[in-house]
Amino acid sequence: MTMLHQESVLNAILFEFSDLQKNQQQDLLNSIMHSIKAFGLLKWLNHIENLELNFKKPVYHNLISFNSQSMDTDQYIDRVLSKSPNARMDNMDELKQKMTLLEAKNPNLYQLTNGHDLMKALAKYFREECNKKSIKDEELARSIRMLFNNAHFSNTNIFDEISNWEHTNQVAIINRIHS
Repeated sequence: MTMLHQESVLNAILFEFSDLQKNQQQDLLNSIMHSIKAFGLLKWLNHIENLELNFKKPVYHNLISFNSQSMDTDQYIDRVLSKSPNARMDNMDELKQKMTLLEAKNPNLYQLTNGHDLMKALAKYFREECNKKSIKDEELARSIRMLFNNAHFSNTNIFDEISNWEHTNQVAIINRIHS
């Protein structure tokens, strides 16, 4: 998510695969992240309550609606539960209630959304809304990694945190390229 948070990276990807104007691009990304918010909420709940839910290979692409900026949350939870024989909580209503409580904390979508979930949703958007039938999430992720460079990284919070840690501990772990 850090990589797509860089405006020039987002602009390049959306310019390549869509015909959106620059002033529409951030709105699209926010809309897609909003559409898949339930993915992040359930994963967050799983993490903080150690529910032992299995998220490996859940099929959810067909549950996303870009027009309504939503997804079929019940169907998603049902699919995750069906792959989670050791789940410590398997009551859908209880899971949804706890997800609603987490959502009320108004989490930052960039922190809530997993990058691979966003890549899958963005690829689906390009296939359905931009007639890019063969685009896959792996191709998008590869393109983003190629666009994200040292200059982008040096503008992130994680770079600042690592730099502070390096300074405090008198150690260098980031290879700084000087022009």
